[in-house]
Amino acid sequence: ENSKANYQMGMVLSGIGKYDKAIVFFQKALNKNQNDFRIYYSMALAYMSKKDIDKSKIYYDKVLEINPTHSSALNNLGNIFMAQDEYFKAEKYFLRAVNANKNNVNAYYNLGVICSILKKSQCAVENFSKVLKIDPKDAISHFLIGKEFISMGERNKGMDHIKKAITINPEKNEFIKFYETLEAQDQVIQK
Repeated sequence: ENSKANYQMGMVLSGIGKYDKAIVFFQKALNKNQNDFRIYYSMALAYMSKKDIDKSKIYYDKVLEINPTHSSALNNLGNIFMAQDEYFKAEKYFLRAVNANKNNVNAYYNLGVICSILKKSQCAVENFSKVLKIDPKDAISHFLIGKEFISMGERNKGMDHIKKAITINPEKNEFIKFYETLEAQDQVIQK
């Protein structure tokens, strides 16, 4: 059996949500080629999709043994630790991810979220700004950076970002409600 054919079949099965079958094919591919980090990465993703976090971690670690600067694996491990409320561990993985790939928008976003959770507003602003430099139409990053600016006392900057978020995604009720609450507060203050 051919490692490449097994890997490709695993990818097809994974793509249609047949993760158990995909894992069988990925394992067959690994039996023939134990040094291909892409197979380990695909295996980790399949286990993540099945919500088997422990096995997923094992395969992400294998990816990093072979390719220590695999930015997506680093980011995904950061996500696992963030979901487990291990914020400082998550932050380390996200930092490694952006150091490995300066255009990893997901890692910058996740760093922004971690910094926000850890009440490090300036850090959050810096990372959401990096997201917006790469993807200026990221409504959620506009919203979150806006909230950070407001918490830092930079209300006008914050409101500008909240308005951009609403312009980009006018159906997002959370953005509109937050903006309306701030506007109502302004009305009370002005009276």
